[in-house]
Amino acid sequence: MTTSPASQSNNPPENDAVFFTRLRRAGVGLRSSEFVLHQFTTPEIRDTESKWWDQFQAEKARLGSGMLDVLLGPRGRGKTTLACMLIGCCCWRGQRPIYTTAADMARQIRLGFDEKADQQSRFESADLLVIDEYNRVAETEWADITTQEIIDKRYSHLRDTLLVTNMTTDAFLRGFNTSIRSRISQCGKILLLDGEDFRTGGGK
Repeated sequence: MTTSPASQSNNPPENDAVFFTRLRRAGVGLRSSEFVLHQFTTPEIRDTESKWWDQFQAEKARLGSGMLDVLLGPRGRGKTTLACMLIGCCCWRGQRPIYTTAADMARQIRLGFDEKADQQSRFESADLLVIDEYNRVAETEWADITTQEIIDKRYSHLRDTLLVTNMTTDAFLRGFNTSIRSRISQCGKILLLDGEDFRTGGGK
């Protein structure tokens, strides 16, 4: 029997509604929250024989290590879903993860400046920070610098960070600053999700 992603926790949520609320507060979308909830609470629906499930299990085992990992691959290969499952692991344990896109993180930080709220520290202190559509941080110099500051702070405090992008491995390594690449070489890994397209019914 496959071990539940939540079974290793000593602090499970009181009920499904609590867990679902934690997912939504962490920034996980409605569709993804429903998927994660069903995966955690209905073991018989899991495709535990798939490569995707093995990749999820490998990443789950790295939670708490101060990892700086990258999920790469074409659209529809389950990158965001895998990231949301990791957010689910943290929510189940009563931790404070955040799922965001690069563009939305930049918007929230700018809004925080306007409202005199320190949004940047919220991203720096999350137990797990998932930054989806990471390739968009390079769209403006300010976003690039701010994201690097957040990642550097998280690196120094051994907080887990997961970057998600549709870029190829070569494009990622060429396109981003040496500081981020150096951090990944020290405490992270690049994971390629290249299976069948889930959205066309060929995947999980």
